[in-house]
Amino acid sequence: MLSDSNRLRFLILFVFYLNQGGGFGFFGFVIPAWPTVNGVSTGTIATVVSLSAVPWSLKFVGGFLVDRYTVLPMGRWRVWIVGAQIALVAMLIVAAILSPLPDEIVLLTGLGFLVNLPVVLQEVGVDSLAIDIMQQDERPVAVGVMFGAPTFGIELTTGLSGWLLSRYGFTIAIASLVLLPTATILFGLAIAERDGERNLPSEQGASPYSQCECTSKKLADAAHRFVSGDACDGLSIPHPLASDSGNTSWLPLR
Repeated sequence: MLSDSNRLRFLILFVFYLNQGGGFGFFGFVIPAWPTVNGVSTGTIATVVSLSAVPWSLKFVGGFLVDRYTVLPMGRWRVWIVGAQIALVAMLIVAAILSPLPDEIVLLTGLGFLVNLPVVLQEVGVDSLAIDIMQQDERPVAVGVMFGAPTFGIELTTGLSGWLLSRYGFTIAIASLVLLPTATILFGLAIAERDGERNLPSEQGASPYSQCECTSKKLADAAHRFVSGDACDGLSIPHPLASDSGNTSWLPLR
């Protein structure tokens, strides 16, 4: 489990961050080149690239969701990371089925937007996981992994999918991107954040977060907790997701 092995912590960060390069590499580099060689104007291509990148401006929304809701028996962050990968695989399969032509700009733009949404959500989850599980002396290296692994993922995705696109077409190129997130899903399900957590919602296990202190506060109190970094403050009540009852409903942690 991640709490017991620093090598495993670095490995899982590398795998998760590597996977983030897929959507950005394909829609940020490969797709702009494809319509260009097929006579599409520069302005139109810029529209595809810019709108495909819009999800990256919505990370603050993902941060709110990931920080506030979870399924605790599966870990504080892992359910979001694995869930985002499942959504990414689904979007890539949909894109492969639709298989747009280089001049179908609206469809390409929509697919770029939808593919990047789960990638952004995963990044927020992985960033939160890194802050949570990494020791203080491990964080400088973790920051290097945070920037290096996605860059390598972009290079790998751009090279492989670009070659496949030129040889076999859009469907094969984007279908090849399914391999890495699928492996990431299996890897994420196999490794628990802390002792006693479930790998799947149907399994038995308990979260180390046995209770969550929650209460309604005035705006000033909420601002104070935000600045001070306190996760919860106020009345202590048992959290139903921390038991072995099998209840895996999504509930707010604050």
